[in-house]
Amino acid sequence: MRKKLLRKSAFLLLLSGAMLSSCIDKDYDFDNLDSETALKDVSFGIPFGTIKYSVTEIANKANFNVVVEGDTLFLLYNKALNFGADPGLQTETQTINVFDDIIDDYGDGSVLYFSNPIFNCVVKNDGDTQAKLRINYVRGIRGTRDTVAIFNNGKDSITMLIPGKQTTTTRFDRENGETDRIFKIGQYPYVGPNQTEYQFQLTTPSNDSIHIDMRAKLPMTFDKDSRLVYKDTLPINLAASNTISDNIEQVVIRLNYTNKLPVGGVINVIFLDENDAPIALNERIFTLDKMDLTNIRIQNFNAGIATGEKEGKMYITFDKAEWAAAKDIKSVVLKTVLTNPDENIHFRPDNFLELKVDLYLKGNIKL
Repeated sequence: MRKKLLRKSAFLLLLSGAMLSSCIDKDYDFDNLDSETALKDVSFGIPFGTIKYSVTEIANKANFNVVVEGDTLFLLYNKALNFGADPGLQTETQTINVFDDIIDDYGDGSVLYFSNPIFNCVVKNDGDTQAKLRINYVRGIRGTRDTVAIFNNGKDSITMLIPGKQTTTTRFDRENGETDRIFKIGQYPYVGPNQTEYQFQLTTPSNDSIHIDMRAKLPMTFDKDSRLVYKDTLPINLAASNTISDNIEQVVIRLNYTNKLPVGGVINVIFLDENDAPIALNERIFTLDKMDLTNIRIQNFNAGIATGEKEGKMYITFDKAEWAAAKDIKSVVLKTVLTNPDENIHFRPDNFLELKVDLYLKGNIKL
């Protein structure tokens, strides 16, 4: 995420300049202005800053291991499977921390249903004798809930034979393993599982000669009903204009957005005071539109991509009656909820959401 916002000193400097420039066409004698003079019915605007979220930046915000291959961005996880001294069924767990650090603080959070998680089981046999590996399942776990990917098209297990002195790779995905089931835990305030559990059995003369690596590769393509929630805080300090607050008629914060994501949604605006506590103002919720999507064939199924950009404007308006509360605003939280109600969608590395913030004041300016 790139954020370019004005500090308080720059805000005050622009505020002064904007006030004077807005009065050029009015009949004021600037040689005779003093501290008791009021400039009547002045309107002016201030460009306040820009926030830009790229898909890569959103993913990196969660400290992911991210790679880009062609037109697809992947999240990567690796887990080496260890073996007990005695043969038999064993389990290993792997941490999956998809977007845990941007779960929403205001009551609901992200839910991401990956359309086609890929699990590559890489087995290296350093011994001279053929080894046999049986995998029963890969289970997604979140608290007391779990879901299971059924490998080998519904069979109870899959068995792999690994000749001596060879390395084999077996891929499990949506078609060969129903791996999308792992992330369908349900509509709860979190993202997918936080663990994957592997149940397996190894038959070999020597465990020391076998090395097994489960590599989870999650392409950023999502099933319907996925939801991504994230938020950012803008230090829009309206208290900086308290010297003219008694004369304000209207304050407008304008958000110009450019959406090159394959999803739309809403932006919920929350106002905070100097103690980061919510201010008693009417909630503002705005619709974030998206371009019509183009369907492409990717990973053996159809998914929608954004091929253009959708632009729009949002206006946060405070009239004179609201100004008593609004003038205590020290920051504004933009809680963005991106939703995918009814289709597979695919995020590309060049996708982004950009917000440009402008501030407008109208009223009588007391010098």
